[in-house]
Amino acid sequence: MSRTSRTQDEWIALRCQSGEPSGFEDLVAVMERPLLYYASKLAGNVEAGMDILQDAWVKAFRDMRRLKDPGSLRPWLYRITHGIAVDRIRRDFSRERAEEVHLEAFQETPEPSFVSLACFWFLFGMVYLVPHSINRSKLDILKEVKQVQVQLLELQALIRKDDPPTP
Repeated sequence: MSRTSRTQDEWIALRCQSGEPSGFEDLVAVMERPLLYYASKLAGNVEAGMDILQDAWVKAFRDMRRLKDPGSLRPWLYRITHGIAVDRIRRDFSRERAEEVHLEAFQETPEPSFVSLACFWFLFGMVYLVPHSINRSKLDILKEVKQVQVQLLELQALIRKDDPPTP
């Protein structure tokens, strides 16, 4: 970077730090194209680059007074843009990975068989409907439910043994 460019960046940074609106206008005018190019290359497309740059401008304007060396304005802006781009890439990768895992789990989950559904509804009836219609203790009913569960599991094992394997 030439000395003139560094001096110009320093002057723009000082104007922005003092709150001068035209300083921010000049900053955007000078740095928007190179930062957009950089963000687009990091993100892989111009739309994502524009989103990254928008977040970078917000962060830069908010944190401008924290810039200790106004002469390092340009590298500081590139660091902000880079950090936001990396965060967004990580977030998108994490979201894509989570969606893949969720999709894989959904695809691997077998649909409930008729026998499974029948067992569920039978047990539901035993636990919730029978106690209200018959005057017996819940302990007696739970013992019977346990016996029925064992029998249904044995039946389900026999059915699975007879079913051909699914590809």
